[in-house]
Order: sequence, then C-alpha cells, then structure tokens
Amino acid sequence: MDVKEKKYPVPVTAELLGLKPKTLWTKIANKEIGVYRIGRCVRIGENEIKRVLEEGFEPAKNAA
Repeated sequence: MDVKEKKYPVPVTAELLGLKPKTLWTKIANKEIGVYRIGRCVRIGENEIKRVLEEGFEPAKNAA
C-alpha cells in the first residue's frame, strides 16, 4: 500500500475507466478491482486503475 498514492472515489474512477458507476460497483463486488475502504468511503488507488488499464481493459465508447 502506497500511502502517497492518489485515491479516487467510485464515480470519478468510473469516468476515468469509461464505465458506468453501477458496472464499477459490480467489478468491485466480484473482486476484479481492489479498493481501499475508509469507514464507509470506498476509494480506488491510482495504481489499481493503471493495472486495470494495462491488463487490456478497454473502456466503453459511450459510457455516460
């Protein structure tokens, strides 16, 4: 765990990945994407976003 790693909330991460927030929540529930839980807040680390993109993930063309 990198303490200085930037962490993003789910809606922001969904936008960065080109997903709908509901789809991202499904991936989190299926443990496809690692998260940080701080109380009730869920954050996705910058390194996790990079990992997902490097593994060949292709965002949807019109995710809104």
